[in-house]
Amino acid sequence: LHRIARRHESLRLRFVEQAGELWQEYAALDDIAVAEIDWTALTPAAQQTHLDTLRAEEGARVIDIHTAPLFRATLVQLAPERKILLWNIHHLASDGRSQGLLRSELLEVLNAMLEHREPLLKVLPIRYRDYAEWQWQIAANELDENRRYWAEIYARPYRRPYIAASAADDARCLALRFALPDDVVAAARECARQQQTTLFIVLLAGFFYCCHRLCATDDLVLATPAAGREHPDTADVIGNFISLVTVRNRLSPGTSFADMIHGLRRQAPAAATHQAYQYDRLVSDLGVALDPDRFPLTGLSINYQPQPQVRLDSRERSWRDWGYDLKYDLLLMLREYADGVGGELQCRRGVFNTTEIETLVDRYADALLEACRAPSAALSCAPWPGLESITRRCRFVSVPAMSNFLPTMRRRESAHANALQE
Repeated sequence: LHRIARRHESLRLRFVEQAGELWQEYAALDDIAVAEIDWTALTPAAQQTHLDTLRAEEGARVIDIHTAPLFRATLVQLAPERKILLWNIHHLASDGRSQGLLRSELLEVLNAMLEHREPLLKVLPIRYRDYAEWQWQIAANELDENRRYWAEIYARPYRRPYIAASAADDARCLALRFALPDDVVAAARECARQQQTTLFIVLLAGFFYCCHRLCATDDLVLATPAAGREHPDTADVIGNFISLVTVRNRLSPGTSFADMIHGLRRQAPAAATHQAYQYDRLVSDLGVALDPDRFPLTGLSINYQPQPQVRLDSRERSWRDWGYDLKYDLLLMLREYADGVGGELQCRRGVFNTTEIETLVDRYADALLEACRAPSAALSCAPWPGLESITRRCRFVSVPAMSNFLPTMRRRESAHANALQE
């Protein structure tokens, strides 16, 4: 771990405050602590129970962003020849791709040590700080073009929905893992072929339709992460490169599923193209007050990861307590495998109960199947039977049109550009 941290600045990252602003700083690590636990005396069932508990406890422990490194490592021995590494890292320092990069580099370093050779690690053409500087330059040089796009998306006011808690407002993340039925996946693939788009766009349209009916509103914004690794030099660098972008959909009277797909087929790639206009900048320029407990602009998000070389490990539904607090009301994570589509619907434990989430997953699958088989039929945002309790708890916060803030934005960005030049 120490050797990998020397290569990747994000693993030596901390944040310092200067004049009210947070700045990245890269510490020199003399040592990396790895906690060790021995569970060899426990039965396999007890080991799994203890591991689930430990994972949830780790997820709930705060990582201090002012102290490097922004990760914790725990080595758990389950048998004389079997150990696992529980790795917990702050999202400011890592994204999903980085987790895979860390795993592959760690295995290479360990194998090289066993074989008494130097590890074969790729030369990194840039450092994490180079990427940060590059983002500043993009913000300074390409801001107007990106801003114009988002000003069009938010040219009219928006009512941001959030779902009030049913009991104590417990934000702890509860997740239901599931697999979409094969007939649903087949219908979605055929619909994508007919509409000349990707499977992701069809699945996104289905989730939009689901949320329209859940919140009983015709105007919705969903968040989705863009990889943020457009430049090839970032491919093998560990760090957080994700840019969160938003997609907005209006369900007008008579709108069909095909209409929705057509709009999303244009808007989703355009959002990724203009991701340099960062989400926090968009929130600031819309004049939206930050909520420390929830993401602004939307409490609904979808994450799609194609993994065509991997097969589904299970088609059984299962629950998981992740331990950490979820800033969304609903986060749908979908993974496309070689033999199907698996999903995980994450929610705030105090907002939904398990029956509601089970029902919502069923509604998503049923609605997606029906819409894909009849894509020209008109859609409705009427509340769903069996989920009316959620719809009744839906509240709305007004978000002003972005055009009202353009003069202020230009003045502020001019000041930022001057500071960069200095």
